[in-house]
Amino acid sequence: MTIRVLDPSCEESISTVVTPKRLKSLTGSSIGLLDNGKPNGREFFDHIEQILRSEYAVANVLRFEKPDSSRPA
Repeated sequence: MTIRVLDPSCEESISTVVTPKRLKSLTGSSIGLLDNGKPNGREFFDHIEQILRSEYAVANVLRFEKPDSSRPA
């Protein structure tokens, strides 16, 4: 009887990921918010939108809602 030993390790191939440069400011930008349908989500995002507009001068806030939290975005 022959015993065959398998090596589960593999060579990792590391790819370079290029990340975008950070914005210097949010002034005049558009931001998207996705409400996941959990309780009080609307109130939470109302508050976030207010902060984005007043403190960061965001020009446009796009609001999206999922029907419930279990559905994928």
